[in-house]
Amino acid sequence: LEGHSKDGNGDYYRVYYSDRKNSYDFKDFIKVSDDRDANVKLKINTDKINWKKNGIYKIYYKATDSSGNVTKTWVKARIIVTGAPEKAADEILSSIIKTSWSDKKKAIAIFDFVKDNISYSGWSKKDDWRYAGHRTLNNLSGDCYGYYSISRLLLVRAGIPCVEIERYPIPGGQDHHWNLVYVKGGWYHFDTTPRRRDARFCLLTDSQMNHYSTGYTFRFNKNLYPARATKQICKTPKPISQCH
Repeated sequence: LEGHSKDGNGDYYRVYYSDRKNSYDFKDFIKVSDDRDANVKLKINTDKINWKKNGIYKIYYKATDSSGNVTKTWVKARIIVTGAPEKAADEILSSIIKTSWSDKKKAIAIFDFVKDNISYSGWSKKDDWRYAGHRTLNNLSGDCYGYYSISRLLLVRAGIPCVEIERYPIPGGQDHHWNLVYVKGGWYHFDTTPRRRDARFCLLTDSQMNHYSTGYTFRFNKNLYPARATKQICKTPKPISQCH
């Protein structure tokens, strides 16, 4: 019985909303396997969650095989009592995606919305991504953290797991933030921050990001984050040397 709840940087990608508590099965990122038994029973206990209070809570899992052998584990999840950020996100999502769409199609629609409607500014307050994303949406502008935050607010509210990636090392104090998004069974890069060369970093693998720039642009500590997918599902941007 194996479960995950956050990346190595302490960022929780299990996010559940209070107004949707009855729609979750809590099996995301849980793997149950047995060497001999294909019918392992899984019991999930969410009694420790207080759906009326924002916070980090434990979800408990118990796997039992046909011989009565038991394995237990737990994961942590972030519970969010929905408020103004989610209301604003829902209004946008209702006009740009459909619930019947795949997560990949939803993510692409969110990427296009952010790229088309948010303008770049040189600074933003770097607090919780919910509030930073809400401010970015209200102002229709933000720096890379604002772009990351509004993207995450829309993605997670659309039911797509997402975590923050930070550039590392940081040359000359020039930090950068973007998203790692879970679609089609894998984690992909998702960076809506505009660039003069208008490159498109939507659901890309590590190799695709490196194809664009082998310098510091997208360097990060790979050991801190979930393993990225290697299968390409979106077009690779032209490398810097070929952009004009």
